[in-house]
Amino acid sequence: MLMKRRWAMAAAGILVLGSAVSHIGVRGVIAEALLPPLYAWEYFHRVLDPRLPPSPTPSIRDPRPLHLQAEAMRADLERTFLIEDGKLLVLNRPDSHLGDVCLWQGVYAATAIFEWRLLPTERNLKAAEAAFDGLALLATKGNPLARSIYPASLQTEPGGIQYHRDENRQWKEDASIDSTAGWMFGMAVALRFLPSRRAAALAELRKYADALIASGYRLENSDGTPTRFHRVGGAWLNSPVGVLTTMTALRALAHTPGGEQYLREWARFRRERQDRWAAFASGPALWRNQTTNHNIAHLALSAALLVEDDLDTGGRYANGLARLERLTFHEGNSFWIYLSIWTLDDFRVRRRTLPAAAAAWLAGRNDHLARARPAMFEWNYPENKMRAERLNSERSEIEFVKWPFGPRTPKRPIPVWQRPASDFVWQRPARALDDWRKLEDKTPLRFAPMDFLAAYRLGLLIGALSPEQ
Repeated sequence: MLMKRRWAMAAAGILVLGSAVSHIGVRGVIAEALLPPLYAWEYFHRVLDPRLPPSPTPSIRDPRPLHLQAEAMRADLERTFLIEDGKLLVLNRPDSHLGDVCLWQGVYAATAIFEWRLLPTERNLKAAEAAFDGLALLATKGNPLARSIYPASLQTEPGGIQYHRDENRQWKEDASIDSTAGWMFGMAVALRFLPSRRAAALAELRKYADALIASGYRLENSDGTPTRFHRVGGAWLNSPVGVLTTMTALRALAHTPGGEQYLREWARFRRERQDRWAAFASGPALWRNQTTNHNIAHLALSAALLVEDDLDTGGRYANGLARLERLTFHEGNSFWIYLSIWTLDDFRVRRRTLPAAAAAWLAGRNDHLARARPAMFEWNYPENKMRAERLNSERSEIEFVKWPFGPRTPKRPIPVWQRPASDFVWQRPARALDDWRKLEDKTPLRFAPMDFLAAYRLGLLIGALSPEQ
C-alpha cells in the first residue's frame, strides 16, 4: 500500500512538472525554481552587510565649481580621447584597450545625447549624432556586435582572441554580455531622445534582433562560432542581463511596421518567465557581488524601461532597478543613483504609475541624492584618472569591518581621488584598496573622463546638481 502511494505521488509530481514545462518551458521552470532562493539570499546578505554609505562630507581636492571641472574634462575628452570626428571613444592613452569599447561607446553616446538635451545647440547635436554613428559602427562586425572597432592606425594593446585587421580597420569580436548592455543602453537613449537618429536606431535594433533570432539567441563571431559569453536567451539558463537586452530589442520593435514576429518572440520570452529572470539582473549570489555586473545591470534595466510600455513587465523592471539600488546603497555611486532616478521618473511620467517597491524607493529621493553627492566632489582630474600605484590597505586612517561574505573591507567608500585609476570609476568598487602595486611599466597611462561627464549630466537632468556647486 505504501509503495503504491509513493508511486502515485511520484506520478503526480511528474504530471505537475510536465504541465509546467508544457506551459512555461524548461527555462521558465528553471527561473521559477531559482528566483526564490536568490531573493532570500539577497535579503540575508543585506541584513548582515556591515558596510556604510559615504560620509556626507566629501573629501574635496579640486575647489573649482563642477561646471568648470566638467568643461575642462569635456575639452580634454574631445582633444585626447575622441577620434574620427567624434565618432569613436578611445578608453585610454596610449595602447588603447580593446575589450570593453562597445560597452563604453554606448554610455558615451548616451552621455552626448544628455548634453544635447541640456543645451540643444547645433554643436551638441552634431556631437550626439557622431557618437551614435560610432555606436552603430560596432554592429558592422561580429554577429551582431564586436567588442571594438578602430582605425588600423590606432596604437592599441595586443589584440588577443578574435582580433582582426585590414588596411583600414582593426576590430575585436568575441562580444560579451557587457557589450550588449552598453550598446543597448546607447541605442535606447537614442531611440527615445535623439529624433534625428530614431529611424537609424530602429534599423540597427532590427538588424540586431534578426541576427539573434537566426543564431538561436546567442552572440557569435563572424565565423559562426559562439563568443565566450554568448548566452542572451537561447540556452536553458542565460545571463539575466543578456536576456534583458534581447527583450529590450524585441520590445522596441514590437509595434513598428512589420513588427509582429518581434512581438511574438517577446511574448514567448515573457510566457517562459524570462522577464522575471531578466528583472533580477544582478545580485550578491551572481558573479560574487561584483560591482562590474551591478553596473551593466543598471544599464540594461534602464534601457529596458526606456522602451517598455507594458505595465506588468515594466513594473518588474522598475522594481528590479529599485531592488538593485537597495543592494548597492552603501556604494554612494553617483552614476547609478542618478540613472535610476532619471529612468524611474521617465517611466512614471509615461505610464502615470510605479509599482509599490519602485515607488517606495523613489520616495526616498532626497536621501539617495545625499548619498550620491560626495563622490561628485572628490575628483582631481586628470590625476585620479592616471595610472599610479595605490596602496590603500596600508593607510592607518581607514576603518575596516569584517563580514561573512568576503575579506576585510573599508567601512565606508574611499574618496574618488584615492581610488585606483580605472576606465569607468562607477563600475569599480568604491572600496578598492590596492592596484598597480610595484608598477614596473612607467609609461604614463591616462583614462578618459567620460565617467564624470555621464554622472554630471544625469545629475543636471534630474535637478540633483547645479553648475555653480
